[in-house]
Amino acid sequence: MGHPGDDILWKLPEMVKEAPKLITIPMVKKPYEACAKGKMPLCSFPPSVSRATKPFQIVHSDLKDMIKRSFNGYYYVFTILDDFISYTWSFNLKKKSDTIIHAQQFVAYAKNQHSALIGTWQFDGGTEFLNDMFKTMLHNNGILSETSVPYQHQQNGHAEHLNCTIMDKAQSMCFRACLTDTMWEFL
Repeated sequence: MGHPGDDILWKLPEMVKEAPKLITIPMVKKPYEACAKGKMPLCSFPPSVSRATKPFQIVHSDLKDMIKRSFNGYYYVFTILDDFISYTWSFNLKKKSDTIIHAQQFVAYAKNQHSALIGTWQFDGGTEFLNDMFKTMLHNNGILSETSVPYQHQQNGHAEHLNCTIMDKAQSMCFRACLTDTMWEFL
């Protein structure tokens, strides 16, 4: 019966012809342990205490799959977040394999525009990051990598939180401007 509530059990005899007559329903209402455990969200992870002490020392990134293809044919958003200054960059991609191109451009941008070297690049275990080309790019630029455990999005929390923020704002702007959800690339 899917663990019905007490109000359902009270009505059972009048709603079902051959319902058991001897169902006892406790008068004191208390949550059932199994029910409470089944509805509990995952425990939140404590915030990270290790923070960067200068720009580009630690960057977090993720690749967000979009629900719909954009007006110009983009399917993904590649986001990068600087841990120290919390500045973000985003790149619209048509293919996951384009991630490496934008990652290389970002490394060059940090060097040429900010005279900075990226120290550590944190990302999840997606194939766009765990491939020979991306690993070689990190190695050639002296960048350390930190990869989160598969299916533990909390470990890539900065990038995941950034994606949620971007999606919430983009969706709100689309609703407010009466735009279709394929116009996300313009926001």
